[in-house]
Amino acid sequence: MNNNILTLNSVISRAENVLDCTVDNEMVLMSITSGDYINLNAQASAIWSVISEAQPVFIIVEKLLAQFEVELEDCQQQTLAFLNTLKQESLIKIT
Repeated sequence: MNNNILTLNSVISRAENVLDCTVDNEMVLMSITSGDYINLNAQASAIWSVISEAQPVFIIVEKLLAQFEVELEDCQQQTLAFLNTLKQESLIKIT
């Protein structure tokens, strides 16, 4: 599998170079490497929580569907888009 392309079968985990904390009820990520910060909304925070251990994207989507009122296709597309953003910032690992 090409590790550069995210699919529903890609296995995702957090990169080691990321710190996270909650500030004013919002999850915030910081890249130790770049010093950049990312504020996460509720759905993004849920994804970040799920990938504390390596998970396939389809499992992440299943967990989000159970937690939020969203259509399957929308959830898949939005999850992959968010994970691609994290990948571009080197905040996740794809195995």
